[in-house]
Amino acid sequence: MKKTEFTLSPEQDVEIQGGRFISTSSEPWLVIEPRAAIEPGKLIEIVYRTSFWDEPARPVFRFWISGGFWRDQIGPGPIAGAAIWTGRIPAGTIRISVSPTNRLGRFDFDLSAIRRISSGALFAKGLRRQPRSAFASILGRRIGRGREPGFRPDWATGSTPIEHYAAWRKAHSRPIDLERIDAPRCDWTTSAEINVVVDAEHASPAALARLITALRAQVYPRWRVIFVADHELSNLPDEPRIRRLPRNQVVALLRSLPAESIVAAIAAGDAPYPFAFAAIIEAAARLPATAIFYGDEDYPRFDHKLVPVLKPSWSPVLQANRPYLGHAVFLRTRILADWPDDDLCAYVDRSEIPSPAAARFEAAKPHSLRRVLLTRGQPWPEPQAPSIGPSSATIRLAGNPSALIIIPTRDRARVLSRCLASIFAKTAFDNFSIVIVDNGSIEPEAQRLFETFRGDRIVSVLHSPGPFNDSSLCNAAAARRKADVLVFLDNDLEILSEEWLGRLVTRALLPDVGAVGGKLFGPDGRLQQAGVSLGMNDDTRRFRARRPDGSADLLGYNDVLREVSAIPRACLAVARRKFMLVGGFDADHLPVEHNDIDLCLRLSEKGWSARFDPDVRLIHAERARSTSAAFCSEHESAEQRRWFEARWLPVLRDDPFFHPGLSLHSPDEALG
Repeated sequence: MKKTEFTLSPEQDVEIQGGRFISTSSEPWLVIEPRAAIEPGKLIEIVYRTSFWDEPARPVFRFWISGGFWRDQIGPGPIAGAAIWTGRIPAGTIRISVSPTNRLGRFDFDLSAIRRISSGALFAKGLRRQPRSAFASILGRRIGRGREPGFRPDWATGSTPIEHYAAWRKAHSRPIDLERIDAPRCDWTTSAEINVVVDAEHASPAALARLITALRAQVYPRWRVIFVADHELSNLPDEPRIRRLPRNQVVALLRSLPAESIVAAIAAGDAPYPFAFAAIIEAAARLPATAIFYGDEDYPRFDHKLVPVLKPSWSPVLQANRPYLGHAVFLRTRILADWPDDDLCAYVDRSEIPSPAAARFEAAKPHSLRRVLLTRGQPWPEPQAPSIGPSSATIRLAGNPSALIIIPTRDRARVLSRCLASIFAKTAFDNFSIVIVDNGSIEPEAQRLFETFRGDRIVSVLHSPGPFNDSSLCNAAAARRKADVLVFLDNDLEILSEEWLGRLVTRALLPDVGAVGGKLFGPDGRLQQAGVSLGMNDDTRRFRARRPDGSADLLGYNDVLREVSAIPRACLAVARRKFMLVGGFDADHLPVEHNDIDLCLRLSEKGWSARFDPDVRLIHAERARSTSAAFCSEHESAEQRRWFEARWLPVLRDDPFFHPGLSLHSPDEALG
């Protein structure tokens, strides 16, 4: 590609006011000019930037192909200021559009470069970063997972291991540009003051100096820091914005602050990035009703490597079970009015939100900026051992609710027999029945198995021959027999935890819960599924898969009850009332592909979020449904995928529980 100056022009739902882009919908589009410079079939890198005052949503690049068709690709969120999307321009492309944000109002986004890159250089780059993904990019087409010829460049270079964060951040960071892309949007001279409160009683002079240096580097000028200590602090600068306060006066100070000022309890030794306070102020101006703002953090690991903690959007269940808010939390002072003095003291002492206070945050809807705002002086605390969930003896459900287990199947009697035997041998919850949905079995062994259940009180067989339509089979069974909770299972599952069904029923009947699932393991004992992270094309996948059970991650995702965007149909429980209210699985548009995610997202639209329960443990022995090619043609699969992506584009690009800085192309936690 020749060196060309590319520009962006409004295409859809974008206005220009005062030389700035204004989005008028949640899906604004810009077109990349000049179109004549586009070279279909070539591998390229698109380098783009967004303002530090915008939330770093994943951009969607749309490649328009002659005939009115298009192909969408999601780029990584520019959480450090800039990001790079790597891929191939599809054959026949006549123009490229980009949707840079999914929020209304002003946004700043520009292209730094669009440059050609050779496949050899790209593959070598991938080998250095993620060898396994690089080789998978070559094999992807052969095993039916790629739509582009050759190799998948996004798989090859679309992820960087977490331990390479320092180098990644250096490559993706940029200077703050207050004259152009980072120009203030509100009046910083009159905006709220940020009050930083620091427990300095036992802080070292070096830790205090590190924090003060970082505060002085803030581009936002209206801040002050209060060091809480009963003794004099040596070498404290004589500045109006820096003061010491005895411990017995800190509560009175916090209660005296103006209601709309901002307060943050930060630890000595922490170092906010220079844009951090300005990003908080801009978010506060944009969201006047929001009282709680938080960001991501990085910290020096035991081996002195800098690594990030990339947090989900507000997740009250995760916060209650594995507190993740950390130090980078900024509060409007008005929220402190209801805090007891003990909570205020604990907040200052620990530089973290006390659990009783965090439990009251739900009504305030904390807002995540989804950027790393500070470097901690000390490592992130190691996750504690997962709590032991209630046993079947302690589960008490009002009204003795019932569960209906639905298992679609075709032939493969031995697999189904193992599944059924496992259910009866390892299920403590006893108020359940089973419907086997037979999709035209012809093998004698299967027919004999079905005959054994004739007249059975618990197990029945629903015969539904015809082309495989997983959604239709599940819906038919759900309509056949009433129960409080529906539990959809693959026919190759085996139970590991006796409390599995009781826990699924318990969670599914909670008023704010939609779908519920658990841990699925492969026969080798490695984790196969623990909820689903959203993406597009082949990127809606099982995050943190292939790990040994119990392997650690910073937020303990695999070992803690938490919110997720979707649950795989392999083991999915939902209250029957909620299932019926959203219309069940979509048998018309999604007979095989993505029907589980679509169901979860429709439940979420009604306010019923999905839950992952790590104490629900099953073996997914043969993954009978894992290859869609067994049930529908490549054309049918592509049609279902296109419909699904068009229906859910705003959610697929911005999974609230999967950080935009993380890679969509790695089952492990990696940077995009």
